[in-house]
Amino acid sequence: MLRTRWGERWHGTADDDLAVGRPAVAVSTPQAVAVYREPPPHGSPRNLVEVTVADVQARGSAIQVRGIDQPDGAPGLAADITADAAAELRLAPGQVVWFGVKAQEVTLRATHPGVD
Repeated sequence: MLRTRWGERWHGTADDDLAVGRPAVAVSTPQAVAVYREPPPHGSPRNLVEVTVADVQARGSAIQVRGIDQPDGAPGLAADITADAAAELRLAPGQVVWFGVKAQEVTLRATHPGVD
């Protein structure tokens, strides 16, 4: 499990370089993210994060929902959903939603300060 400086917890599969107390990031694809209007009361995704929508854009056959930048300045989280789902959710900038990701879809990767 990874814990951010602002209190979020991310469950996933750790890469070989990950060590307790070392900087790390949680990585998943936008296609692995489900979007909810309210936090779901039950379900299997171990990662559930409150997100304020910054932008909603068509990207080919998907609609990408991007959250505002994270507290550390990193780009906002993104979810790719279907046009039908986006229409049903009626997403708009400023709206608060929940992103859910199964732990098996998240990789916890060590970061190395000063290296991109």
